[in-house]
Amino acid sequence: MRTFAYSTANCRSSDVVPAVFHGNSGTAGARTWQETILDELDPVLEGVARYFSLLSDPTRLRIMNTICSTEKSVTQIVRETGATQTNVSRHLGTLYGAGVLRRRKSGNFIFYQVSDQTLIEICRTACVHFAARHEFDDRQGEKALSLADSFSAGLEDSAESHGAAGSGRIDR
Repeated sequence: MRTFAYSTANCRSSDVVPAVFHGNSGTAGARTWQETILDELDPVLEGVARYFSLLSDPTRLRIMNTICSTEKSVTQIVRETGATQTNVSRHLGTLYGAGVLRRRKSGNFIFYQVSDQTLIEICRTACVHFAARHEFDDRQGEKALSLADSFSAGLEDSAESHGAAGSGRIDR
């Protein structure tokens, strides 16, 4: 994994950035080094936006919640989410195509499970944040924390299967 760090804490920008980036070249339209760095980050930012877009649909969140801790067939996912098979299949295809699910075929059944635990952790964190930030009546707040707990169960199951320790449960 590559890490990029841009730091000018102990140097002047003129020491590391050519004059053209400071607008000192006399040419109109010269770009600053900050603009150049931001341009270099565009593909990364676009990738992050696509990754977060996976969480932009409530049905996908229901599906992720349903399969975050255990592998399930499409039929089970349809039953547990209450969505139509067509809709579930479309969302599973999107999630699988993005590389966040793994699938396995057994006979006439296809089973899916979350393979990207970071996405589950983001879901859990968002649920806790949402519950803490919004005023709910007790029942709604409890539902939001329960949803966070179910995502936490997926993290715990993954940690156990990979030999990691620690609890992701939410203390109330």
